Amino acid sequence: MRNKKFICPYCFTESKLKEIEFRCQNPSCITEPDEKYSEFRGIRPALRMRHIIKTNSTKKKLKCDQCNEDSTDRICPHCHTSLPYTIGEFEDFTFAVIGAKASGKSHYIAVLINELKKNIGRLFKTDLQAVDDETVTKYKTSFYNYIFEKQETIPETKSARSNRDVKTPMVYNLKIRGNSLFKKDKIKDVVTISFFDTAGEDLDSKNNMSTTNKYIYHSKGIILLIDPLQVGEIRNEVKSKEIKLPEQFTEPAEIITRVAGIIRENNSIPMNKKIDIPIAVAFTKIDVLPEVIDTSSYNLFTPSGHKGFFDKKDADSIHTDIELLLNGWNGIELLNNLQSDFNHYGFFGLTALGSNPGNPGTEIGKIPKLRPHRVADPFLWLLKEHRLIKTK
Repeated sequence: MRNKKFICPYCFTESKLKEIEFRCQNPSCITEPDEKYSEFRGIRPALRMRHIIKTNSTKKKLKCDQCNEDSTDRICPHCHTSLPYTIGEFEDFTFAVIGAKASGKSHYIAVLINELKKNIGRLFKTDLQAVDDETVTKYKTSFYNYIFEKQETIPETKSARSNRDVKTPMVYNLKIRGNSLFKKDKIKDVVTISFFDTAGEDLDSKNNMSTTNKYIYHSKGIILLIDPLQVGEIRNEVKSKEIKLPEQFTEPAEIITRVAGIIRENNSIPMNKKIDIPIAVAFTKIDVLPEVIDTSSYNLFTPSGHKGFFDKKDADSIHTDIELLLNGWNGIELLNNLQSDFNHYGFFGLTALGSNPGNPGTEIGKIPKLRPHRVADPFLWLLKEHRLIKTK
């Protein structure tokens, strides 16, 4: 137990449980500059905070060496952020949501969290709970209020290199309930999940990824969002259809190459061995595809089949749809990169908003009608890959 390791869900650094430190909770205790916490948050000069208690044990409660009061506030030894109370009790899961600029990450995260709290929670007997007040406030003010209260698009995410708010992820515990021999409803697993909304430009080079997205190579699963309007063949087809096109940014195949490279380098995986981290490649904004394909020939636009269990037949049909479309869109390089680097990958199609806010006749920044479609599918697939939910 003493040498058991965990990944901090905030700074994504690996540590041993015995290295966890405590922060005194007594308001009357001494304060001192906390360099580690301030550096992680990008705050200068360093904040004065309550005394740090050093330890070399796995205890969950410790007496302060200054005031002799008990403390249960365990903190990461690297960033000094308070850790979830479940740390060390269950297996850590970090699911990384990444994508190029304008791929819709912020909108996806906003709608996914809402889906997990409501529809998915009801269907799969799960409960998503924020681990701290900071996560509650950040989700409400930076995500939920825009989409669900104002029906507005979320402002562009600033790079984590310059924005200290982006550096801090939203952290949740996902409780998964199920039946046992003696109890009809018990908690089977608790998964700690970090949602880290990085800017698209943070994926524009391998060096940026090494410093701002190191959570990728510690992740247990990756959701890679791809904007179909970044695919050259689709852009050419919709130019005459009055659909607002985003600027062209990093090619999806290049992002997969960089992701694979950073995982191999930091986890010492040789080039002749495939990566075991499952990666869900999800095409966002599929509400624009009816402009360029015959929707009746694909299952993408039917409701999700995952109703309390992961529907393998449904997922396989969507995977096949995307593969067929990629072949037609000259996406051979993307397919080859996935097949040569990853043992487990799946294709998905979704739309977080259900409409294009930039289309003619729509007020700038306004969402005409919110109609999320298949938003949770990639996330459920990752849970399925780790055998956390049932598959049929």
